[in-house]
Amino acid sequence: MSHETQIILDRVVLVKVEANIYGARKKLKKEDLVLADGSKLPPEDLASLGSKRLLDPDKLTVFNRLKKEAERICLRVGTRFLGGFIVPVSEAAQVTAELDRIAGDFAQARAEFLDGYDAAVQDWMVKHPEFAGIIEKAIDSVALVATRLTFDYLVVSVALPEQLPKQEVERLENKIGSL
Repeated sequence: MSHETQIILDRVVLVKVEANIYGARKKLKKEDLVLADGSKLPPEDLASLGSKRLLDPDKLTVFNRLKKEAERICLRVGTRFLGGFIVPVSEAAQVTAELDRIAGDFAQARAEFLDGYDAAVQDWMVKHPEFAGIIEKAIDSVALVATRLTFDYLVVSVALPEQLPKQEVERLENKIGSL
């Protein structure tokens, strides 16, 4: 590895933001649709049915906003790299402090969402009474939704193993050179 590459790697850390956001969607099935005029649906290799929403998508916007905010914080001082964000070591403490705040906001919004989940699904069925049956059949449990609504981050140093083929070293050097 070149000396310049090592200098860069010594001055940066990789921040990996992991925000999983429940989509509140299920696959729309043929049996969910009733075609009153007797027409038939095209075969699956021609067209797909898409998905149905299980609750008002506005209930999930806070989570998408927090995820985007976390990304903007990382991009303010760094850039995308290896599926995360590479930021200067000198900025890492400030970035992690802001990500901790977002994690707290996410946890609070998650608790509020989970507390109101059943009511949100019921409200959605009331808003769409003619489709309440297909919504009700697809509802996920609060416990399952809780596992699909998470926020965390990880900060790591990037380094190459001692023994690595020359082409792998060159590959990393090219990635770092593109920064």
